[in-house]
Amino acid sequence: METFYLKYGGTKLYFGVNAIKNLEREVSGIEHATIVTGKQSARRSGALDDIKNILKEKNIEYDIFDRIKPNPTVEMADE
Repeated sequence: METFYLKYGGTKLYFGVNAIKNLEREVSGIEHATIVTGKQSARRSGALDDIKNILKEKNIEYDIFDRIKPNPTVEMADE
């Protein structure tokens, strides 16, 4: 699978193999990030640690919202 992204407003959503490698370029100039993820897969795969390490290297503070469930509702998005 090739890496690609979708752009929605000012937000880019990356997908595919090695998509996290784009993060270092995309976070230039920001001071804070919110990581939105489910409970387990990002942790199990190591992706969450990869993201946190990149943000730490760039001195970017972050929060983790890890309550996403399959087929999230509008109410969950509002949270």
